[in-house]
Amino acid sequence: MRVTCTSRELQEAVKIAENAVEPRTISPIYWYLLLRAEGSALTITGTGYEKTIRVNMSARIAQEGAITVPSKTFSDLIDNTPSDREVELVSEDDTKLTVRSSGTRSRFNSFPSADFPMYTCIGDDIAISLPFGILRHSLQHVSASVASAKMGMPALMGIHISLADGSLVLSSTDGFRASRVSVPCTVSHDQSGGDYRAIIPVSTASAICKFPFDDDTDAIIYLNRKENALEVVVGNDLDLGVRIKSQCISGIFPTIDSVFLSEHTTSITLASGDLKLAINRAFAMARGVSNSISLHIKDDSLLMISSSDYGKSESILSGKVIGEGSIMINGRYLADAIDSADSDMITIHIGDRKQVILITNGSDNTDDYKHIVLPMVGELETQDK
Repeated sequence: MRVTCTSRELQEAVKIAENAVEPRTISPIYWYLLLRAEGSALTITGTGYEKTIRVNMSARIAQEGAITVPSKTFSDLIDNTPSDREVELVSEDDTKLTVRSSGTRSRFNSFPSADFPMYTCIGDDIAISLPFGILRHSLQHVSASVASAKMGMPALMGIHISLADGSLVLSSTDGFRASRVSVPCTVSHDQSGGDYRAIIPVSTASAICKFPFDDDTDAIIYLNRKENALEVVVGNDLDLGVRIKSQCISGIFPTIDSVFLSEHTTSITLASGDLKLAINRAFAMARGVSNSISLHIKDDSLLMISSSDYGKSESILSGKVIGEGSIMINGRYLADAIDSADSDMITIHIGDRKQVILITNGSDNTDDYKHIVLPMVGELETQDK
């Protein structure tokens, strides 16, 4: 194999592919990347037990071939090569790769490329198309409510996706909070005969969010019910194209749609930046104790109170208020919801079940995003006179 490409493009491709590598596995082949030169493209593949990522990048191919390289070592070497330099990759056999660039030469020992798991595209029941920016933002919105591994509930350790009325619906919950986003999409060659639901591992969602594509780049999600798998394709093979294939999580995701339909008698709309600063001030008192924060909505303002043995914090924020009400919640969950909403304005609703729902309210926001935080049990803090 003999390939020449720019260091900058190689750095970008390697960073994407190594998101699938699992260095803590007992099988050494999963610590490696597969480099394959064919036609006019260099393909870099990283794989693990849960997901596989294949990146196509343009390159000058003098001789086709394939070889594996240790992921972290190869990545560190390329990262420390000036981005404007050209890099030459040369292998005379299947056991060693030589990397040359501007007076620098490094040689890597390799596993035979035939030992590397083969990447095969999944057979799809359905294909869902939407702009990559919408997909990325939607995954980021709902990631905050995914359950941790400590809870021991696999079905909650991922993002649930489904189709409803021409929209892609993504949702998540850990039992204490829940997130939901609905975005328009295009569905093609539906072979499933109706409803399709799947649970994407949060690590797969995180890897997708790191793809370096513009928001208007086309993205396609292929779903296969029989294999319980999905494949996401972004970009094109002529410049930079990425495919990520992942096994979905087995299990039954709880029905949470009805939770988002409860009526709300009290709300306040205010700037998210001011709200985040107020939460940080509240954490100065509440963090490390219970993270509890009391919210009081009335008289065109939000009163936020927290206390501990160290003292008490009170913040008053102005906003557009409807009705009045009070609630005590976990401030960390509130902060996570604001961060995931990624909007200049936030609306807080207190419902008839004493739930807090946060909704992005920016004028440029086209998705239907909702986040619920369940209340904490305890005595509400009140303002000092």
